[in-house]
Amino acid sequence: MARGRVAASGDRNTVGDHDIDYGLDYGGNLSAQDYWLGDPECESQDYLYDDPKAVVMYYIELGVFPALLLQAILGNALIIPALISLGRSAWSTLLYLAVVGFTDLIIMLARCGNMWYLTMTNDNLSTMIVDSSDAACRTYYFAFTFITHINPWLLVAAAIEMTITAKWPKSSHEACTVERARYVIMLLTLIFVCLDINYFWTFGVPNRPGVGC
Repeated sequence: MARGRVAASGDRNTVGDHDIDYGLDYGGNLSAQDYWLGDPECESQDYLYDDPKAVVMYYIELGVFPALLLQAILGNALIIPALISLGRSAWSTLLYLAVVGFTDLIIMLARCGNMWYLTMTNDNLSTMIVDSSDAACRTYYFAFTFITHINPWLLVAAAIEMTITAKWPKSSHEACTVERARYVIMLLTLIFVCLDINYFWTFGVPNRPGVGC
C-alpha cells in the first residue's frame, strides 16, 4: 500500500481554482529519507528501507534534481540573452519568452532546488527562509505567488502576438512592436503586483514558539 504525502500547514495557497505550490510541503515533518524509505523504528510503516521501489525513488532524486537544475541554469543562461537581443531587433514576441525563461528558472530553483537540498540535508530551505523573519516570510510568498501568476499570462501575450503575425502578417509590424511588448509586460507586472500585494499584511511569523509562517 502506498503511503500518502504528509502536508505541512501553510504550504499551499488557493487562488480561485488554482493551488500554488510554494515548495514547503515535501513530506511535512518527515525527512526526505524517511519520506521515501520510512522510519525503521516504526513497526506500523507500510513502506520500509528494504522496499526496492522506495530505495530507487530516493536515489533517483539524488541524481535527477541536480541534473535538472544544471540543465535549467545553463539552458536559460544561454537562451535568455539571445532572446532579448533578437526581441529588440527582430521579433518582439521573443521578449515575452525571455521573461518567461527567467520566471521559469526562478520557479525551478525554488521547487527543484529546495527538493534536492532537502534530499541531501534533510532541511527544508524554503521553510527555513520563510520562518526566519516577518520580512522574509512576506517577501517569499509575495514573490513566488507573483511569479506563478505572471508566468502563464506572459505566454498568453506571446501567443496573441504569434496569432496576429500568422493571421494578419501585414499588420504585425504595427501591432507587434518592441515598445508595445514592453508596455504589456509592465501592465501585467502592475496588475499582479496589485493583486498579490496583500501578502505583505496577510502573512507573517506568529509570536508563538513552534508555529511557522
